[in-house]
Amino acid sequence: MEKVSGVILEDGKKYSGYGEYKNSFFIPNGYGMKQYTDMYVKGNFENGVLNGPAIISHDYYMYTMQMKNNRGNGWGLCINGGVLIEFGYYKNSQLAVDLLPAVGWYYAKLEDSGRSNENMLHIYTSKTDGTITDLHIGYSAKDMEGGIGLASMGFHFLADGSVWVGNSGNNRPNGNLIKFCSDGYIQIGRFENGRLVEELDIQELIDLYYGTYKVSDEIAQLFAFHKSSRQREREEKRKQFNNIQVDSTKNYFEL
Repeated sequence: MEKVSGVILEDGKKYSGYGEYKNSFFIPNGYGMKQYTDMYVKGNFENGVLNGPAIISHDYYMYTMQMKNNRGNGWGLCINGGVLIEFGYYKNSQLAVDLLPAVGWYYAKLEDSGRSNENMLHIYTSKTDGTITDLHIGYSAKDMEGGIGLASMGFHFLADGSVWVGNSGNNRPNGNLIKFCSDGYIQIGRFENGRLVEELDIQELIDLYYGTYKVSDEIAQLFAFHKSSRQREREEKRKQFNNIQVDSTKNYFEL
């Protein structure tokens, strides 16, 4: 295995990244970038074939998805002009199950974070074999070995085919998160070291991120504190996501 820059592959495309020479041609193996006329692809290659997290970037839009045999087969998203326009399950690189509402509220929180001028793409690779461990779309306090950096925010496409969405507290998935599992199921709740310890529904999770709460008891409402203008503003923004529902009992790869 070696790392190259600007090598011309057998199909005429330029490649930079890890791989090895076989029969005078360079075969991508590990993390690398392949350039086309109007786009580039960054991802995990196995004997020249994309498998694992990858990003396909055009001038105005990009896809980030789990790849199998050079095609998107798994969880993925599309950002066009800085706007998240697709999220869900992709089959043969086409959106098969639309789950944009399940994460659109969170992308709105990212936009409100005041960090829109930062680079949102972070790719973490293994030092041992040069493969992607975490393809992160979002913001990190700093780059950290292995990905899911300190107080990181966003979408983490991991090598095992899963995608984590939310704010994580250290270099393991910790906090109130959504896990889009590699088997097609979805887990929502509080995680400790990657393990679900408290299940939440999507509305409870949104409340936690917006700092809102519901007072259903009439007596409690009478004694509730007067809401500040900032709290009222948060609640007004949060209202637009009241109808979002996610069924954690479904296998979305089989729909």
